[in-house]
Amino acid sequence: MEHQRCDSTRRRGIRFLSLTAHLTYQMILQMTPLLAPSELRSLRKATGLSRERFAYLIGASLPSVARWETGGTTPTGAVATLYSLLQRAVRRNADIAGIAAEGLTRGAEWFVFQISQAAMAPSSRP
Repeated sequence: MEHQRCDSTRRRGIRFLSLTAHLTYQMILQMTPLLAPSELRSLRKATGLSRERFAYLIGASLPSVARWETGGTTPTGAVATLYSLLQRAVRRNADIAGIAAEGLTRGAEWFVFQISQAAMAPSSRP
């Protein structure tokens, strides 16, 4: 399957499996809120992954993840959008830990796609 790309995502190194995923990413990119370091840490912990494995999965360095979670710096661009997607998926009660565990074997592109789908799914909370 051919991957969809555009100038705004090419700079971030992201490739999409479908046009739907690309459009979802573009929409969320416009609405990405700034999250507190404690929220970033909580979202990573929701994946059930260590900082090192989470950094590997999202294509970031371990020191970067540590700085984001301690307030030294703030994630920007695609990583900030990914955190926003994670937050939305958690609010919708998605199986974030299961997606993350499988993402370690399937790769970052699969992980991002699954998280974006979980973030847009109807909430399973009553």
